Amino acid sequence: MNRRRLGKKAQRILAFITSVALVFGGIPLTARADNSDDNAKVTDPSTLQQWEQYFTDDSTEFAGGVWTDKSVFESVDEFETALRNSDMDIKMESEDNFLVALSALASNKEIVGYSTIPTDTMLILDVSNSMDNSGSVPQMVASANAAIDELLKLNKNNRVGIVLYSGNSNFGTSKTGTGTLLLDLGRYTPVTNRNGSTNYITYSSNGGDTTVSLANGIKVEGSSQNMNTQGKSKRTDGGTYIQNGLDIAMEEFLSAT
Repeated sequence: MNRRRLGKKAQRILAFITSVALVFGGIPLTARADNSDDNAKVTDPSTLQQWEQYFTDDSTEFAGGVWTDKSVFESVDEFETALRNSDMDIKMESEDNFLVALSALASNKEIVGYSTIPTDTMLILDVSNSMDNSGSVPQMVASANAAIDELLKLNKNNRVGIVLYSGNSNFGTSKTGTGTLLLDLGRYTPVTNRNGSTNYITYSSNGGDTTVSLANGIKVEGSSQNMNTQGKSKRTDGGTYIQNGLDIAMEEFLSAT
């Protein structure tokens, strides 16, 4: 008995829904007509240049993406405006024609300026008389500061160090007198000048002699204390005993953890 009543009730509901659908189906659908000429051409707004919002910044969000577009234009002027080029020789044979622009753009990103593999670098700098006589010490110091700054920025685990060398192998104290470990292998916070440049090492001239020194105020990275610069300098002198500089740098590499 309950099943029959439920079945009749469901049939009545279904019949009501059907009748409502028929009523609405019989109502004519109307659309607001454009006041323009019935023969006027109508196109969607151009999307030809929308690729710029994806592929012109420094983000890698859309790296590897492919952009495709189809834009339709009513006139040559509209087409040239979208292309931002008014020098194109384009003609339409009939006013009833359209101009269609099909475009595709693929993107990749080349990431430079960062190294994923940490490196240890020892700079071995010549402070012999020939460097002083040629006036090359200032350029060498500036280049060393720039190189250290770049290396430390490339990777948070990169380490740098500096060795100064001069003299010749005939010196009785060549090991200590011709080479100076100016900066142990590590990471450092430089001294920033008023002009914004950064210094790890500096030079000074006195009576024709030039001395290369550790910059006063340099710190070990993460420390608030200035490093002790006493004895961390070498005056330009003698010959070019590069081998001793290489030996001292190699000892730094071998002793590094």
